Amino acid sequence: MNYLVLVLDRLSTRLLAPYGGTSVEQPAFCHLAATSTLFEQHFAEDTTFLGTSQQLLGDVDASSSLPQIAQQRGYNTVLVSDDPELLTTSAAGCFDKLHAVPLPVRENEDASEQIAPHETHLGDCFSQLIGTLADCSAGDAPFFLWGHFSALANLWESPLELRGLNLDEEDPPAYAGVLTPEAVELPQPVTPDALLPFVSAYEGEMLLLDDCLAVLLDFLEELPEDLTLVLTSTRGYPLGDHGFLGGESLYSEATHLPLFVRRSGTPSASLRVQEFTTPNCLQTMLGSWLNKAKLESHTVFQGAVNAWSCEQIVTTNSLDQRAIRTKEWLLLDKEEPELYAKPDDFYDINNVASLCHQVVEELSSPAEESHE
Repeated sequence: MNYLVLVLDRLSTRLLAPYGGTSVEQPAFCHLAATSTLFEQHFAEDTTFLGTSQQLLGDVDASSSLPQIAQQRGYNTVLVSDDPELLTTSAAGCFDKLHAVPLPVRENEDASEQIAPHETHLGDCFSQLIGTLADCSAGDAPFFLWGHFSALANLWESPLELRGLNLDEEDPPAYAGVLTPEAVELPQPVTPDALLPFVSAYEGEMLLLDDCLAVLLDFLEELPEDLTLVLTSTRGYPLGDHGFLGGESLYSEATHLPLFVRRSGTPSASLRVQEFTTPNCLQTMLGSWLNKAKLESHTVFQGAVNAWSCEQIVTTNSLDQRAIRTKEWLLLDKEEPELYAKPDDFYDINNVASLCHQVVEELSSPAEESHE
């Protein structure tokens, strides 16, 4: 069994069609969902790119990082990435080969009216990944290939025509820059017209990403069916629902991560998993699979997911604030706590902390103990 893990920074579930997004069509993501297991309750435990990336790759000091486990099982391990910070980590150094994709230095000029996907940096990342995948497939050893890209975190190069697909004549124009918008706190009250330019531009990026993914999926059709494909993200992108554009966020807009797992030889297509999972859970799952030669039946697969899942997720940010998530609640445990009822309040809109003091106290106490 070979492995391809694709990690795309700032890919939000909010606008992803398989997670309920309806604003733009995404045939490639929908095809991936139809042929994969989709994890509906996958959440970050760290709001930073590097924090989640390290959780995904695992503990180097304990010799339990995924490239180390794969090497012990005889895999050829390769990392393809455009992130200079990731490439210098100890986990990255554990791969047999590192393939660095240069990240262009750009001024924030306007995006092109029209541009082909392969002409963008995102398209180049996928092209380099496919080339490396072809080389790995031609080798004799099984491979563990990890593609880890900045994706929507640094450059927004989708053409202007894609950004304006859902705009009417009276709407404000879409954000036109090629650089990801700077993280800002938006003036209050935040109006729909203030958010629309950025939402429209992000929709354009989703369309560009879907085109790139379609090329990858087409190439995978040509390979032997002995591949586990994983697609996920390190963090979402706040689009202003809670007053902030970009930056760190403990709300679901940034911590709810997509996770697709397509495992050849197992009847897991179109399965939707409702259990809580995290990047740490995914790392454990992949490590376990690397150590097993036998494929799982549907029953065993679901049982394994249950074993790797968790009942409560605590997410932290660089400001030492926490979010505590259970099946019933999301608590933002800060100076002025916020509490949202789950799963009904999907977008964390209705703060009921002032009405549920006991719930706030019960949830915040375990979080303080965990933090200590």
